[in-house]
Amino acid sequence: MEAERPARTGVITLLILVGVAGAIYGIDQLSKQYVVSTLAEGRSFPSSTACCNGSSCATPAPRSRSRAA
Repeated sequence: MEAERPARTGVITLLILVGVAGAIYGIDQLSKQYVVSTLAEGRSFPSSTACCNGSSCATPAPRSRSRAA
């Protein structure tokens, strides 16, 4: 019986690891879906025209290049 205990502990550890990895993956996917549904395409947060403290940045953000059709 003592020989079975380390094997059982390894299986339990593996199941916990898989469960934690699955939970992290699920949270990642949910947060990604939230961002995609609430943030307009091409926009970033915080906006590129203001710094985090609400004042203007010393250097302006680079303009995005639009492709001509």
